Amino acid sequence: LLLVSFITILLIMALYIMILMRSEKQRSFVTACASRIRKLLLEINQQQNNVSESLKEIATFSKSRSAVFFDADGEDYNFAMPASLEEILSGDDRKYFISEILRYAAELHKVNNLAVSLMCITPNNHLVKTNHVFYDFLKEHKITEVSFATVIDKNNHIGILGVVNPKNGRTARLLLEDVAVCFSIAIYNKKHLNRTEIAATTDSLRGLLNRVTYKKDIHPNIYNYWRHYY
Repeated sequence: LLLVSFITILLIMALYIMILMRSEKQRSFVTACASRIRKLLLEINQQQNNVSESLKEIATFSKSRSAVFFDADGEDYNFAMPASLEEILSGDDRKYFISEILRYAAELHKVNNLAVSLMCITPNNHLVKTNHVFYDFLKEHKITEVSFATVIDKNNHIGILGVVNPKNGRTARLLLEDVAVCFSIAIYNKKHLNRTEIAATTDSLRGLLNRVTYKKDIHPNIYNYWRHYY
């Protein structure tokens, strides 16, 4: 009996160590991928395609059909894996999907009141009872899981970073939680920079390009010739 007890304890300890090692390995993968994404986001203003590259990293890591970012201001970014391009949502379907996810995010925020929250939606019996229209929508578009991180700032502005049909759902949610705030900040800064550039290069009354843009875009020799004679 003592021998059996001893062997059982050893097996339990070995199993516990294996679980810890596996968890640590997953965490190291998440950290490495999060570091690559943060580096891309830091250069978002210089490299316009870094948003897509970041979403590609997330989709590849989670082995998902697609990775998305959208917010309450109408920003909408999407990266679909090459094998899933035909299944990408567009038009009214995409608008409906975004509106439903934003609604779930707002409800989640009311419950836990956290700046960053994680949520997973699957077409199960609970969804049939609570939102059968969205259930039918997910089934129609072959969506088995939507995992996303919700970022809400002090002004109650909602940003969503998520994946559709991830094969590594648990580790995908760890990654989303890790980079969601950085993603939202990068997109906000990008929007703010774009607005600043528009304000600096266009006439506020007519919406036309102003003198600053004209001087910058034309060849310096032409501008000097024009200034000399006129």
